Amino acid sequence: MPGNSPSEAVENFVTPIKDALSCLGDSAVIYRDHPPLDTIQTLTLNGGEGLEVPVDGDYAPKLLIEVEMSYLVIHCPDDEDRGPYRCTTCAYILRIKQGNAELMSFHWHPGQNVSPERLPHFHVGESRLPQMQTLHIPTPRVSVEEFIQTTIEAFGVRPTVDEKTWRELLDSTLGPHREYRSWSERYEAPYQDGVVESG
Repeated sequence: MPGNSPSEAVENFVTPIKDALSCLGDSAVIYRDHPPLDTIQTLTLNGGEGLEVPVDGDYAPKLLIEVEMSYLVIHCPDDEDRGPYRCTTCAYILRIKQGNAELMSFHWHPGQNVSPERLPHFHVGESRLPQMQTLHIPTPRVSVEEFIQTTIEAFGVRPTVDEKTWRELLDSTLGPHREYRSWSERYEAPYQDGVVESG
């Protein structure tokens, strides 16, 4: 997201994420709001503890939503659309769990030594199906809003607001992401060589 200062770029990046997560419940998005330029920072949901959310159904257990993103603020004075400062995503892990069992997660971690896969992908049921740990199912870039919508529609997570409100909220927070992102398709992903460069 662009901004006239590094802190404004970070705030423009984080505010839609916080607003989108609000439809799942009260949570704290932890991040560094005045980071040095060209230094990778981490954003987490409740300090990495995630958010426990109710699920539709009388006997359904609660699920745990986890969000972790790496971001970077760069100075781009010549970019009229995305400058003079821009906060950009460098990696993400968006996960839904039941207890300690991971049900599904969306990953993009090109500069981390987590796995040899450098492009966006997802994992299904690794904790329940250990043989799936090396399976990386290709995806395009996944936003926090798209992840939240998946948790509601596919996993029955119960939002704190009615359907019309959460759909409008996610649509409004996804708008700036779509407007300012520099890539969306898997083959467009930066840092495919595993080196996350600044500037």
